[in-house]
Amino acid sequence: AWTMRSLVPWLKIASPTGSGTRSVSATVLANVGGSRVGVIELLSNNCNVSASRQQITFQQQAFLCTLSLSADPLIARADASRTRMFVNSNGTNCTWSTSVSAPWVLLRTPANQIGSNYVELDILDNDTGEARESTAQIGPQLVRIFQDARQAALGAVPNPIPLCENQTSGSSGLTWDARGFDSIEVGTQLAGGSQSGNQPVQGSTIQGNIRRPGQSYFLFGLRANGERKWIASTHVGVSNCTPGPFPQIGLGGLGNSASFQFGPLAPGQLGTIYGFNLAQFQEAAARVPLPTELGGTRVSIAGQAAQLVYASLAQVNFVVPDSVPTGTHKISVGDSTGEVIIVPASPGLFTTAVLGGISPLGSVVTISEAGEQSSKPLVSCSVGGLCRAEPITLSDDVREVILVLYGTGMRASSLNRSCSIANVPAEILYLGPQGEFPGLDQINVRVPNLLRGVGSALLEVAVDGRKSNAVRLTLQ
Repeated sequence: AWTMRSLVPWLKIASPTGSGTRSVSATVLANVGGSRVGVIELLSNNCNVSASRQQITFQQQAFLCTLSLSADPLIARADASRTRMFVNSNGTNCTWSTSVSAPWVLLRTPANQIGSNYVELDILDNDTGEARESTAQIGPQLVRIFQDARQAALGAVPNPIPLCENQTSGSSGLTWDARGFDSIEVGTQLAGGSQSGNQPVQGSTIQGNIRRPGQSYFLFGLRANGERKWIASTHVGVSNCTPGPFPQIGLGGLGNSASFQFGPLAPGQLGTIYGFNLAQFQEAAARVPLPTELGGTRVSIAGQAAQLVYASLAQVNFVVPDSVPTGTHKISVGDSTGEVIIVPASPGLFTTAVLGGISPLGSVVTISEAGEQSSKPLVSCSVGGLCRAEPITLSDDVREVILVLYGTGMRASSLNRSCSIANVPAEILYLGPQGEFPGLDQINVRVPNLLRGVGSALLEVAVDGRKSNAVRLTLQ
């Protein structure tokens, strides 16, 4: 007869006693620490003294700790912010440390941690006038940190880019907004690497050939005197697409619902997302208050649910929540995400197709010298659906002519606002919410009498220095 026993707790013997010849199995438990040595001892009751005690030695290698976290750079905005990153460890006893390299990045969590845990960083205000870069060492991984300058933002739609089978690269639409510069340049490197120069201070471009693991882009502000400053950053990531039909925001598929321009949006504004499989079925809102789900889909901006106006496979119309702060934020529809730049104002005027072009939606109010008031729409349509723009008449027997137009993204009352018709300043009598439909704005403009008989003329609205789409009028 014989007995086997383990001298260490991490070696387990299935059947420790027996007699004669047979096999014995032992289980070696996982090692979550350093290398170690264990012994199993065989005890015999026979008369052979030399065989009464035998030992088998086991040597187990040390546990190899690995840490994982996102390899993407951390993009911070100019205002003070706090960010949290999860560090995943493959062992509960794995120790790791975090250190930062700049005084404007503060570590809130303990420098030394064990197992899977969070790292929290405070990013201080950036008042330097240009973007800046730092790093954080988290375990074995060096994380790059980019912080934007004030009044500058750069975003990408979609972001990340979903790549499916056999796809090696994809494209994303970049949009930016910057103040105080004469032009803009977009590059892939901080030193050189420019891809598009002399762009307007608010604009967009398409970037292709983005491969795994993604691509960082940098925004530079240019001045006429040759000065060039790095002012904003973004990182376009790459993800695996999910099997079957999946929601996907289109390339540059985010913009103003009135002007259809790809670019920044404002709080309380009507916005539109274009793409594929955005909703499960077509549905329009039936009443106010608007719902936050239509067609089986939802939209969120900076974690806030947006009210929806309309949803279909290819398009979702929504209202930007009033409380979303300015800056670059994540926008999502279903599982598809991108970045939206929120600015104080992003004016757009609603238009409709007419014979010979497009015309603004609205009406013209005429007040005669006798004080009589009349109103007519700017567009008239026949029974067959053929529409034409109505001319605006300025004459001696008319005291004033007022245009009532509709748009979105221009309601902020504290900002500088202006309107021009044929490059002539026109007085704004009212600019603000229309009052009945969420996100819809109204502007009432007095038409200068000196424009009488000019014929075709462009009207443009500017709010906080940002211009709307130009709409065409006919003045007689």
